[in-house]
Amino acid sequence: VFHMPPGDALGAIMRSAAAECRALPQAPVVVVANADVMWSASKGSASPVAAAPAASAPVAPVAAAAAAVLRSDNAVMLLGGQALSAQGLKLADSIAQVTGCALMVETFNARHERGTGVPAVARLPYFREMAVDKLAACKGLVLAGSRLPVAFFGSPGERSELAPPGAEIVDLGPEASALDFLEAIAK
Repeated sequence: VFHMPPGDALGAIMRSAAAECRALPQAPVVVVANADVMWSASKGSASPVAAAPAASAPVAPVAAAAAAVLRSDNAVMLLGGQALSAQGLKLADSIAQVTGCALMVETFNARHERGTGVPAVARLPYFREMAVDKLAACKGLVLAGSRLPVAFFGSPGERSELAPPGAEIVDLGPEASALDFLEAIAK
């Protein structure tokens, strides 16, 4: 824990905190500072610079596999991340209308656009029994910006994975853009 004293040490303390969290063994690092310290510029501070977007992994090979799975019986596309933007939800809805797949939103997400003109998509239930029931008939699961759904609490004798055993799973992966993925499937 770094405690921020008054003064102009913000830059040095933040660099120390970043180095500390990368050191082995890795552990969480907390910087505690008064609001006025965080709001004020420090000596030598520069204007914020937006990070360049990370290069997206190619999606075409995975999109072709996903399109085939989505056209099969009892397929589900689980949406998360960028796929929950208005554009992503509209693309996913058009894919579902063409392929007949079911759409679901991951249980917890950081942002999910809603409103007029944005398709409404059901959320995967939180409780294991309800989520397993919802996915019971699923033979193919496509993960678009989401992770493989797992139970949040362990139950003796039960699997952590919520998708049925034997379901074909197509995972976009974390490095690829969910929007690019949905656009590639929609083509």
